[in-house]
Amino acid sequence: MRAVWRIWPGLVFVIGAATAGLAQDLPEPTPDNPPTIIGGEEASAADNPFQVGLLLKRTGKDRRELHFCGGALVQPDLVVTAAHCSAKRDKETGEMVYRNPKKVQVLVGTRSLTEGGELIDVERIVVHKEYGKLEHKLLDYDVAVWKLASSVTEIPLARLAVSDGQVGERLLVTGWGRTDPDVKGKSEKLLKISVPRVSNETCDSAPDLTGYISDRMICAGRKSGGRDPCKGDSGGPATRGERNMILTGIVSWGEGCAKPGNYG
Repeated sequence: MRAVWRIWPGLVFVIGAATAGLAQDLPEPTPDNPPTIIGGEEASAADNPFQVGLLLKRTGKDRRELHFCGGALVQPDLVVTAAHCSAKRDKETGEMVYRNPKKVQVLVGTRSLTEGGELIDVERIVVHKEYGKLEHKLLDYDVAVWKLASSVTEIPLARLAVSDGQVGERLLVTGWGRTDPDVKGKSEKLLKISVPRVSNETCDSAPDLTGYISDRMICAGRKSGGRDPCKGDSGGPATRGERNMILTGIVSWGEGCAKPGNYG
């Protein structure tokens, strides 16, 4: 599974932090970077109803082609997602390059990538001020907030967690994407999986993850693998509690998809 960025310690100063950078385009999603949930099933209207999709703002293309990440609505005009959906380091200059808010939209109010819902413009994208600093671990501080150009109504909002919950507690993760990492094409319907939270010590003991798990991350998944969000599901919600309304983390990163022995 992808590692999950813990919500509660850092979100307040993410929203309040102004992040300087270049308002440029990031590379489009490619067949090598698809949105994927492995071993999932179709989500109902009650499963993470605050789930949104992040789409490139282009005309004449199917919404499945334009979708590249997920997110969660936490205020009528605020979406929490992953920083790596919003910025990347330029390989040549070493500078952080930020996604241009004028060239993306947020899809709300639907379980389908092909019909229904509403596309809303983005006013501003704020990335955690510590994200991308070379002194931090891989994808540490992987959180961003997108401010919408208009407010969303009649959609339940996610509640921000004040703790990580218990080891073994189930996390509900949702996203759009392929059900097999080796088969092209994204799922039209929103998919879901339920995975148990594991301790950071257990996660860090996995051969491919040792040394990469920070105190700002939580992990979830099954030792046997087989059920996992992957790549383009990044930024999507990981929730728990009554009716799974508590946003405990966001899908961030991992080593492979649904691999046995590699938690996320």
